[in-house]
Amino acid sequence: MSQQDADGLDAVELAIHSGHGELASCLLEQRDPATHSRLLCVHYPLKVLELAIESMDEQCARDVLANKRVMNHLRPGKAERLNLIARWTQRQTPSKRLYNIFTCVGAAVRCEMPSIVQSIFKINPDETRRAVWYAVYKLQVRASVTPAHEVQRMARSYLLNKLWSQISAIVLLRHHELLARHEHTCSLYERIRRWRLYERRDWDAIASHPWTTVPSDVFSRILSFLLPSESEEARSTASMVEF
Repeated sequence: MSQQDADGLDAVELAIHSGHGELASCLLEQRDPATHSRLLCVHYPLKVLELAIESMDEQCARDVLANKRVMNHLRPGKAERLNLIARWTQRQTPSKRLYNIFTCVGAAVRCEMPSIVQSIFKINPDETRRAVWYAVYKLQVRASVTPAHEVQRMARSYLLNKLWSQISAIVLLRHHELLARHEHTCSLYERIRRWRLYERRDWDAIASHPWTTVPSDVFSRILSFLLPSESEEARSTASMVEF
């Protein structure tokens, strides 16, 4: 499958450029008829997914995303292994670049494909949320594309989810009146209700806790010290995306 046309495109790239995601997915699975073991496709599965996303054809990207090899490379823990392989490969061929869940999610955010982001999220929620946060952070720094609302919500949830185990008790105390009224329509209530399901609370005792009387501006300042630094978080994530 190394044969190329006059423009230097091989069969997989031509299939994607023509919007034939199912064909590209099929070519990813092609094996050498002589050995029945060696894969003929020279592209990494996630490179093919990224090419499909960057083609701006959402159905093509969705067809490639359904490929078993692609889904396997998106699963939790695969990014670190793919990075090790890429680092070794780059020693031999410096022009080779990295492809993992972070680069694919970044492409989907840049190309304004929130449905593809959501599909990847179903495969690997934690790393997708982190990848979305990083992609949105980079776009804000460059002041380029404005991400879709659902993508921005997912990005905002990343640091909160990372911090939630430390601040959930504080939030419970801070919003004791709202929670005591059992306002089930409040997402905050639902979240804390799951945190302490069926456990009875002495709301009068909670109301007297010092956290409940701290002025809002002071409370916000205190929480800001707990939040991770965006620049530090970006540096730690960059090692998964760029080298």
